[in-house]
Amino acid sequence: MFTKTERTILGALPPKYKYIFRSRGGNLRISERFDGIDDYLPIPVFNHLFKNVKADGRPICFRKPILDDTEREYLKAVFKPFASRIELVKKQRCNEMWEGMEYITVIMTDPAGDSTCFPTFKAKTMYKGMDPNKAYTLDELEITYD
Repeated sequence: MFTKTERTILGALPPKYKYIFRSRGGNLRISERFDGIDDYLPIPVFNHLFKNVKADGRPICFRKPILDDTEREYLKAVFKPFASRIELVKKQRCNEMWEGMEYITVIMTDPAGDSTCFPTFKAKTMYKGMDPNKAYTLDELEITYD
């Protein structure tokens, strides 16, 4: 859908931006979310590119979410009681004894650096969008509380 140049441009944008669209006037815009409100950043310098983005105002998601909806809702519910103390979330691979298994680790902001681990699951079956051993914030995982 996007050319190599366009993918390079989109990849260089701040991670919070996920949608690209054109206004009815043809101006290119990016947005963190697309829920009908005027919350966007105009990027007219690239108006000559992104020919597949039509001027109908309909957004195109160019970043795949890290978690799917089911994973996000589950973690949101489980994290809720201690969400304010969560610093980072990681998916980790188990050692040789548990080869082929992964688990989620939650690192807290406590001075002691406490962490907690979730039960193991078969590798590459859950949380597929998370890279092993990479730390994510709740914002990056799109887990928010109102």
